[in-house]
Amino acid sequence: DLVDGLKNKNVLTLVITSLLVVPMYRYLPALTAEDGPPNLLVYAEDESALVEALWGSPAVKLYQYDSADEMLTYLSHGETPELGLVIPAGFDAATAAGNPPELQGYALQVFDDADVLALKRAIEDEIAYLLGQPVSIAVARVPLQPDATGITIMPALGFVFVTLMIGMLVIPHMMIEERQEKTIDALLISPARAPHIIAAKALTGLIYALITLLLALILNWSLIQHAWLFLLAGLLGALFSVSLGMLLGIHFETRQQLTLWGWIILIPLFFPMILVLMDDLFPGWLVSIFKWVPTAAMFRVFRTSMVGATPWAYFAPQLLWIGFCAFFLFVLDVWLIRRMDR
Repeated sequence: DLVDGLKNKNVLTLVITSLLVVPMYRYLPALTAEDGPPNLLVYAEDESALVEALWGSPAVKLYQYDSADEMLTYLSHGETPELGLVIPAGFDAATAAGNPPELQGYALQVFDDADVLALKRAIEDEIAYLLGQPVSIAVARVPLQPDATGITIMPALGFVFVTLMIGMLVIPHMMIEERQEKTIDALLISPARAPHIIAAKALTGLIYALITLLLALILNWSLIQHAWLFLLAGLLGALFSVSLGMLLGIHFETRQQLTLWGWIILIPLFFPMILVLMDDLFPGWLVSIFKWVPTAAMFRVFRTSMVGATPWAYFAPQLLWIGFCAFFLFVLDVWLIRRMDR
């Protein structure tokens, strides 16, 4: 099955397309970022003339917050390198005395050290220009928060899309070709039984999907904080998508039918991932339902693999649900193959 899949031009096209999607989703935020000054997120412990000067500076795009926690929350939503800055109480008086204190800065762990260092130096230079004397910034690197909606979104969408593409469309193409060549009929009268056929197809789909996800892991290594969780989500997601793909392969007899219905099914599976990010536009009960669509659950776990320490309760129910859905579809696939056997 693995060798035959690479000989099938439809399967080969899907695999190559999936391999191209992975880097595209990884670098899309940087490619689509608007040109302009860097974002500077500021919390001032008391009123400071520096804040007023920064508001008028064309070298930075300033955002001011009422607390350090609020500033760090919004920092976690960034898609490109940004700097968070805390201006301590008494900063103006110390600066007037010619002894400005060191400022505490924050940047996300996921961004490249060289990019953060360049941003730090640019902000230091601008503050030194505004104050007329040098000021140093000590930058602490902070992990992403579980509910971050910035740099984790596009890669996680790409991971789910690739998993669905490989599982849902590669195996059905192979099954349709085998049906047309009567290979399935030969298998049904051989000693191989329905569970054996399903297991072979599942392993083939899993291998293709996991190879693609391993490439995604390598390309996104700086983003992914918990590789084990990423691979576990990929494995369970691949099992779900492969079992769904086998269901399509059993039901449809032509590639035209598969192409049409494959996309009809793919769109409602992909749509809930977008809707769960719009919880301020939809009723809470509806968003709660969307979160339990298997692809949205996969999306949540993939995003969690890119953030800091997160309680198991935040993602374990989603993993169990994806596994249950995959098991249910596999049982359904075996039953349908047995009906064909009869």
